[in-house]
Amino acid sequence: DSVSTLLILSSNEEYAAILARCVLALVNTEMDKDKVLTEINLPSYLGNKIRLDTTMKSLLQTGDTTRALLLRHIDNTLSNDGFEQLRLLFAYCDGENPVISNRLIIMTATSLGESELREKFKTRWPQEHDFVDALMARISGHTLFVENDQKSIC
Repeated sequence: DSVSTLLILSSNEEYAAILARCVLALVNTEMDKDKVLTEINLPSYLGNKIRLDTTMKSLLQTGDTTRALLLRHIDNTLSNDGFEQLRLLFAYCDGENPVISNRLIIMTATSLGESELREKFKTRWPQEHDFVDALMARISGHTLFVENDQKSIC
């Protein structure tokens, strides 16, 4: 009944997104892909955490049609509002008390590894090290790194 996560990292986020879209196509096989957008570009939601929460809930509560969703650029939320987005992500990725259960949340970031991503967050929010460590523990259980020459991975 919990939420699963997949963190895809690359030095070029677009390559991570290509792989993520392949996974989305496999997991969300029965939905009408032309009508339901399952990709959320986090920087476009800066300043509007409530809209992001509403969008995520509406996508993930659609019964069995949407089983996975992609959150792009989780590292590009380095504004003050970006921290609120990460708090929302933390809530959605709670394995014990999930907001939505039995779903996959795929996240992409421009990073060379989990430790680099963790340091980006800690540098931006130095007073929130414990939160960053807890967030990374939740979202980095399944992590892939995509090299720049793997454009045709799917």
